Amino acid sequence: MRLPALFRVPAATRKDVFKLVGPVMLEQLLISSMGVVGMVLASRLGKDAVTPIGMVDALHFLFMLFFTSVASGATVIVAQHYGRGEVASANEVARQAMATSVAIAVALVGILFFTGVPLVDLLYGKQSAEIAAGIPQYLIPSLFSYPALAIVTTGCGVLRGSGDTRTPMSITTLMGLLNMALSALLIYGVDFNLFGLHIYIPRFGVMGAALAILIARIVGAVLISYVLLKGQRVIRVSFKAFRVRMDVQRALFAIGIPVTAESVLFQVGKLITSIIIVSCGTTHVNANIIAGSVFSLICIPGNAFAVAVMPIVGQSVGKCDYPDARERLLFVNWMSSLGLLLTNALMAALAWPLAYLYTTDAEVAAITVQMLYVVAVFMPISWSASFVLPAGLRGAGDTNYSMVTSIIGMWLFRVLLGYILGILCQMGAVGIYLAMCTDWLVRGTLYYIRVRGSRWYGKSAKLAIRLSESEPAE
Repeated sequence: MRLPALFRVPAATRKDVFKLVGPVMLEQLLISSMGVVGMVLASRLGKDAVTPIGMVDALHFLFMLFFTSVASGATVIVAQHYGRGEVASANEVARQAMATSVAIAVALVGILFFTGVPLVDLLYGKQSAEIAAGIPQYLIPSLFSYPALAIVTTGCGVLRGSGDTRTPMSITTLMGLLNMALSALLIYGVDFNLFGLHIYIPRFGVMGAALAILIARIVGAVLISYVLLKGQRVIRVSFKAFRVRMDVQRALFAIGIPVTAESVLFQVGKLITSIIIVSCGTTHVNANIIAGSVFSLICIPGNAFAVAVMPIVGQSVGKCDYPDARERLLFVNWMSSLGLLLTNALMAALAWPLAYLYTTDAEVAAITVQMLYVVAVFMPISWSASFVLPAGLRGAGDTNYSMVTSIIGMWLFRVLLGYILGILCQMGAVGIYLAMCTDWLVRGTLYYIRVRGSRWYGKSAKLAIRLSESEPAE
């Protein structure tokens, strides 16, 4: 009987994987903390402060995918060039990706500045006066952070593709700490005297959470830009004599477009499930927002492995070593499942204190705890297969299979089954979470079958040919 990949990969491979995953794990912790800290602090302003943050963030997650998917394409292509030792090509991909992602982000700022609030109203319907007032207060400042986030996301992506996860970790850590400090100061304000110096910051409320994120992302963008322009071990970006390289852009979008289509349709499905929950009442809406915030914390190990697996697989594919790519992908999947088992066990034990950290409403807390228990049962056995494995396939250039599978799973199970369980069976938000877990199980099974086969080898080979055709002469 053959041992699972968890036990059969060589020690050198395990060392390489953990060298990449460790910094990404801390990075994901800080990324998650940025949203969680702001929401927890805002919740103390009252339950009507949490709702606009949750609604606007759902809209943000949808539109930010248009430039973060370019970063995913850059990570994959840089990793494959790096695996073949093509440094000049990796640098060209980096600067093309940076320019494209920032251009998309700026365009989105211009569009959503005028349409963001109407879109939220269209999705969620008419809200109370307090919630309606909080939506633009949080939307507009956080919207202006898009270009900075595009720089950070793409810059960190190309650095990870070259095997450098420590620099993104350091920058993200600083951003997270800065966001925590600024959230406390800007949401509640300060007014005191220190050694005769009067220090006053007004109370911004919900807007303070958005301002903290904006400032933190700007600082992160400045730092990552400095690193890329100065140059590090492999990547050095220069915009001198810059011109758009359509061959490189085509290679980026060959990965980015399927990833964007998958992610957008997936997020649209999530928005629809959020709208379904709205019809269940404010109690279920608040419980869903709180459970989603806790979910972002317990999912940190899984997200870290999903982020790290793209360059891990990409570098092996760049060397045309497909068996090694599969072994590394399966090993990462096992490790992710073990990490999620630990975090979900901890969450299940602390479910009630976690719920009351966000709310003092007993009914909201009870529904939140039920949702967390559902996740604790299903996540360790199905989440990694449904998110880590497709991330590895994208790292190999096999994006279309992931896109089709994700779309079918989202709309057939999460949306349709969610409506049946949540509305028709009157299970509310808990029923929708059961449908979400069913989606994980189905997609995870399909992705595992794909990885165990060899059809994705051909997709990787085609991408390798496209990249070699776009390689600049040195």
